[in-house]
Amino acid sequence: MPIDAPTWRAMSATHKDDVWEYVQRYSDINKRSKSHHKYFHCAGTKSFADINEEETKLQEVKITQPSSSSSSSIATADDIYSQVFGKDRLVQFKKDEVIFVGPQALDLRWPFGEMDVLNENADSVETKSL
Repeated sequence: MPIDAPTWRAMSATHKDDVWEYVQRYSDINKRSKSHHKYFHCAGTKSFADINEEETKLQEVKITQPSSSSSSSIATADDIYSQVFGKDRLVQFKKDEVIFVGPQALDLRWPFGEMDVLNENADSVETKSL
């Protein structure tokens, strides 16, 4: 229902109130719907439900596995990530980039400052889960 400025000015006050209530109602519905999402950008080929399910599996596996102090730069077959996302894709972590190695090779480069923030967030999530 597109309304331009001259049409809006010519409208009676009761109609303006009705339109405003309509807009507010749908705005509130959208806000409630968006509040359930953890990822606000795009999910690519995965649905938000699939992403949420993978994240839940990852958290469950993290809880059941004992934490180790040794850190490896390459994901192993028994790693948490490979248990959730499958053994066909390995992830290699470096200080300033993340490289997915597998059937569909991707090269995602993170700016140095963002990687520090991600590491801090991961550390805080681990301490909260303990």
